[in-house]
Amino acid sequence: MRQNNFFATMAGKTLVFAAVVMMGIGFTACSSDNNDDPQKEQKDPKEDEPKQETFTNTVNFDGKEVKIAVAELANVKDNIYWLTLGVEDGSDVAQIVVSFIPDIHNMGNEIDLSQQNDEGNMSNSWSIMGLNKEQIIFCGQEATDIAYKFKSGKMKLKLDMATRETELTITDAVIETSHEKGFGDGNEHRFSISYKGTAKEQAVQM
Repeated sequence: MRQNNFFATMAGKTLVFAAVVMMGIGFTACSSDNNDDPQKEQKDPKEDEPKQETFTNTVNFDGKEVKIAVAELANVKDNIYWLTLGVEDGSDVAQIVVSFIPDIHNMGNEIDLSQQNDEGNMSNSWSIMGLNKEQIIFCGQEATDIAYKFKSGKMKLKLDMATRETELTITDAVIETSHEKGFGDGNEHRFSISYKGTAKEQAVQM
């Protein structure tokens, strides 16, 4: 009888010991899993950093991409400036001229080229003009005038007026300017610009 009680007691202790061991193993496994999860979910700090825009210093005009050869900045009248980008041979456009007012347009904010301003006029609005070697091939402006209206496009201009360090991006610009007034060739043109560099100072005699 004592022998049976002994075996019963030992069996009970064995079961308790086994249960404790299993609980220990389970706790260890859970602890290991819990330690792994935060590590797996941790984000790379670089993911939260603002992405640096990449500039190619090119103009893509009607499907042809060419390098920008020179950028020039000129104060043409009062506080109106022209940023002129001259491109290398191989494109149907030789120069693209962005007219702007530093206090209004040189803020690094995105400008919707398709939006014209009823309160705007040529003395306080931006304009963008494209020229080849013989004529003006398009002209678009912020001041309300359907003849000089972009169908689409975005522009962002950031320029240090002291050092002339310039960042300009124009994306998905589409425009057709009638040739009747001499400021276009009557054809639809599509272009994008990506430029970062130092514009040369250009003197303009009015």
